[in-house]
Amino acid sequence: MTAPVDVVDRHRPTVIEVSGDTCDRCGPAVAAFVYVVTRTGPLSYCGHCGTRFWVALNEQAVAVIDCRHLITA
Repeated sequence: MTAPVDVVDRHRPTVIEVSGDTCDRCGPAVAAFVYVVTRTGPLSYCGHCGTRFWVALNEQAVAVIDCRHLITA
């Protein structure tokens, strides 16, 4: 007989709430389009800041969601 599997240890997908988020760097006047989960918590960035920090975000983040294609002029 095999031991039961502990379901708490299973890998869980990362979920990021994105509706109405604003850029953590620019403030509440600017909508977020790049969402990042780091070891210390979630971050949201506008298209400009997301592009500016893109390389560092991809190196350090656990998950990155890029929604810059949704930016309209």
